[in-house]
Amino acid sequence: MDKYECFNTIKDILESKGCHIDNKKEINYGIQFQLTYQQQKGIYRIYQSKKGIRLDSSQIKDGDFRLFIDNIINEVLFQASKDQTKDLNDNNNTISQDPLPII
Repeated sequence: MDKYECFNTIKDILESKGCHIDNKKEINYGIQFQLTYQQQKGIYRIYQSKKGIRLDSSQIKDGDFRLFIDNIINEVLFQASKDQTKDLNDNNNTISQDPLPII
């Protein structure tokens, strides 16, 4: 997943919960956007580097609002990750015979 796919996923998640996404812009190594929910506003950032995607809600000043947004995003994104891991673990990957000896 790159920063654009991540943004679209987060945008869909937040809009489904009643948030409004506005002022999307490119920043160094990422994307920044403003989100509004009822009377609360904040800036959210998505960074992409060689190590992967990093989500940054530190620009949301209201701690309760930040926690609310983080919980919504983490609930959906990490649930998908858990489901993928579960699918991998549910496969019955057994070896039907011993491997051939290496000589």
